[in-house]
Parts: sequence; structure tokens; C-alpha cells
Amino acid sequence: MKLEGPERITKLLQKYPALYLLPFVLLAIVYVIGLFIDVMDVDAAQYAGMSREMLVSKHYLQVMECGKNYLDKPPLLFWLSSTSYAIFGISNFAFKLPSLLFAFLAIFSTYRLARLYYSFSTAYIAALMLASCQMFFVFVNDVRTDTILTGSVIFAIWQLAAFIKSGKYLHCFLGFIGVGLAMLSKGPIGLMIPVFAFGTEIFLKRNWKLIFKWQWLSGLVIVALMLAPMLYGLYEQYGATGPKFFLWTQSFGRITGESEWKNDASVFFFVQNIAWEFLPWTAFLFLGVIRKVWIVIKNKFYIKESDQYFVFGGFLLGFIALSLSKYKLPHYIYVLMPLASIITAEYITWLLTNGIKLYKVIASIMLFLLPLIWVLALSLCIYFFPAEHFIVIIIGVALFLVFILGLIKFPSGNYRYIALAVLTMVGANFMLDASVYPSLLKFQSDNTIGRWINSNKVEANRFFAYQESTKSINYYSRRAVPVLWDTQGIDSLCKRFPSIYLRIERAKLPGITDTSNHYKIDTVMALPYYPVALLSIDFVNRETRKSVLRKIYLLQISKDK
Repeated sequence: MKLEGPERITKLLQKYPALYLLPFVLLAIVYVIGLFIDVMDVDAAQYAGMSREMLVSKHYLQVMECGKNYLDKPPLLFWLSSTSYAIFGISNFAFKLPSLLFAFLAIFSTYRLARLYYSFSTAYIAALMLASCQMFFVFVNDVRTDTILTGSVIFAIWQLAAFIKSGKYLHCFLGFIGVGLAMLSKGPIGLMIPVFAFGTEIFLKRNWKLIFKWQWLSGLVIVALMLAPMLYGLYEQYGATGPKFFLWTQSFGRITGESEWKNDASVFFFVQNIAWEFLPWTAFLFLGVIRKVWIVIKNKFYIKESDQYFVFGGFLLGFIALSLSKYKLPHYIYVLMPLASIITAEYITWLLTNGIKLYKVIASIMLFLLPLIWVLALSLCIYFFPAEHFIVIIIGVALFLVFILGLIKFPSGNYRYIALAVLTMVGANFMLDASVYPSLLKFQSDNTIGRWINSNKVEANRFFAYQESTKSINYYSRRAVPVLWDTQGIDSLCKRFPSIYLRIERAKLPGITDTSNHYKIDTVMALPYYPVALLSIDFVNRETRKSVLRKIYLLQISKDK
């Protein structure tokens, strides 16, 4: 009997199990392309510059920005990136590489955690969903502390779950190493997600004796030892305020109102954001969470010993806690995505195992959405931000044709949607990373100015920004760029040096040119500028882009003789 398409693929996978790695290889290629893309203002460029500053100053226990104390994020990202700079040199690649390695750790840990309790196929789907959701492509490119946090937290939960299941102390030791790394990357949230996870398991099973394991105390000692250098550095910089800020104000203070950070985002802010961050798996996640909640309520908040609910508890309680914060940004829930992937994979496996037609209904609806993602990516790559290298368009179109072939050739099969969805995310994000993002970042023109200043070896005391500076110009010029606030500063500098260089926006140019009789002004470069992290329809649209572009100049100014 002739095998149908999906059955042929299954047979092929059974014969060549290494093919299971193929989707991850394709995904990894896209991630690696992102290593060479410029860093984006504000956060990534800020962290890249601070890591460079740490390498140069050798002040590893005191985090600084432009020579000033910096009390916001813990130091792990800066430690790792400055070490990477020392090995590979200061570059986009070196800054992003440590975070990419933690992203790989997140994928592997998600698979191994799911494998402790589920079949190979469920664990494989969970890892694949995490690796291919839109959030993952964003956070391995636009580096923040959340990448390291996510890898560390899911590693910690995997190891602690393995300890509870096997009783082997090595797993407990490694689990608390993961907690320590998570806290060094973004504070107490790195401890709270595992606490939410296993606290839910203890409560729902009424397994109170698990609380009193002596190993937990040894684990807290491990974490305390890992945090000690950072806490010492904070105390040296800020006194008791530093450790308090790290342990309480920055995290819990956002819920109690003690933190000054507030943006009054809706309590449903993360519900809206996870809808796009977890694409293309969002519908299955929402239904999977609803199913879990229903089971817990139906069983009167009591589950059998053989079941596991710590993944669900870590996700739901973590989501609620973050939603109660008075300051929210989309990347704050990245840490929950590995748990979301396991919940989703478990739900899909349950639907398929029980022959529930709801899977095909949801998958069929989602299959209509996937072509829209392709159309959007191709439009961006070909029309709105045309690719510089035609090979990018050729590869993108070729992948789209493979998608169309799969859509037509394999009209049935339970895993067809998953395969086509992964291919869509690979193709779309390949075009974004290889073409769209580099084109976007050309409008972050301070990168260009900073590189020119650095390559031309302009002395640090001869380059300034006028009334405004950016994180990216600090990073790419390899210095902390001083800001001049009035023309008196220019007068003073022109008396000391033959000439100075000034970064200035067009709107502020009259303040300089109106006094041009005192100066000789040469325009080194004039560049279009847009804060690309704040995309708008007018900017994306080629027809209206000019209306929202600003212009910045690099001027060479000398005293007029």
C-alpha cells in the first residue's frame, strides 16, 4: 500500500532520527544571523555600552553607565558580555553570544523538563514551540536581561523537578545554581517562579513534608554565596539601599507601589502581549490553560500524586504576579514562555490522543493565518524595506513555495500544522533578520556616526552631543559621549582645540548656525533618523516615511579666524 504524505514523513523520521534536529538547525541559523545585526536603542545599546565600560574599567562589582552609578539591573549580563568582549573583541556578535547560549539552554531544559513526565513527542513539541514562537526570535536578537533569566529559570525548574523525582542531590545543587544565575540576571523573580511552581505542586497534592527537606536550606546557602559578590558591590556603592533595592524595591516594590517605576498599564496588558509573543501557538496555549484551571476547580484544588501541576502553577501564578505590577513591558513575561510551551504541547498531545476534533478546528483556522505571516514578511523584505542582497529574497520565496507545497501536498495529518507553522516562523524571521532589521537600523543613524568617530580615532574630549545623546552613539563610538547644553560650551572648547565634533538634530541646528559668525562649521555627514524601537505605520509605509523622519548631523566646528 502506498503511504500518504504524513505517513511517509513519519517513516522517514523513524529511519533517520537525526532529522528530528533539522527544524532546530534551521531555527539556529536564523538566531545566528541575528548575532551580527546592530544593537537597538534603548536597552540593548545601553547594556552593550555598559558591558564595554565594565571591561575597560575592570570594575566588575560596581555597575556603571558613562562613569555614573547604575542601580537598575543585576550584573550577570554585563559580566558575561564583558567576558565575551575580552575573548572575541568588542562587537555585536560578542555582546549577543552569551545570551544566545542561554537561549539554547532554555530550549534544551524545556525538552528535558517535559521529558521527565511526558512522552518524547510531547517534549519534542514543547521545545519546538518555544524555539519557534515569535518571542524567541525577538529576545535572541534584541538582547535584554530576560534571555539569561529565562534560560536560568527553566534550567532551575528542570533540575529541581529531577531532584524531587529522583532524590539525587546533584540535581538539587544544579537547580539552585540555576536560581542563583536567574537572580543575578534580574533579581528575585528568578526565585519566585520556581517557588510558585513547586508551591503549587505541594498545595495541590497536600505534600507538606516536601517543604521540610534539608536540601532546600543548603540550596539557599548556595544562592546566598552566588549573590554575595553582587550584594557586596551594591553595598559599597549605595550602602544598605543597594541590597534593599535588589532584594525588594525593584521587584516587589512594583506591586506594593514603593518603586518609582509606574506606567499604569492595564491588568490585561500581558494577555494582549502574549497573543503575539507566543505566535503561532497562542490559541492552543489559551485553551490549554483554561483546561488546566477547569481540572483544578473540578477536583476541588486537589490532584493525584501521579499528576504534575508545577509547570501550570509556575506559569499561572507568575503571570498573575507580573500582571499586578504597576510597571509592565512586553518582555517581562518572556521568563514564562518555556512553561507555556510545555502546557501547550501537553494540551495538543491530549487533543490528539483522545481524538478530539477541536485540534483540527483550531489548526485549520490557524492555517489561514500562516499565509498572512508570509505575505507580511515578504512585503517587508521586498517592498517596504527592500533587501540589499537578492539572495535573501530568493531564499525567502523558495521557503514560501515549500510552505505552499506542504499546504497542497499534505492536506491531512495531525502534525501538519506544527510543521508548517515552524516553517513559517523560520522563513518569516529569516527575512526579518537578514533584510528587514538591518534596513531598519540604518535609520538608527547614531550607529553610523559612532562608528565614524571610532574608526577615525577622534579624541574623546573632542566629540560631543548637543542637548541630547543616545545609548547607541555611546556604544558605537566606544566612549561616554558628553552632552553640551549651550553654545558657551562650544566657545570654550574651540579655544582649547583646533576643532570639535558635534552630533546635533536639525531642530536644534539654529542654535548653532545663528552664531555661525563665531565658528567655522563643516558638515561631516547628514543622516535621516528615526527611533526604530517605536515603529509606526507612517514609518513602515514607504510613501509616508519621510514625514516622520528626523535628520541628525555630525558637524566639525572650529573657531572662525
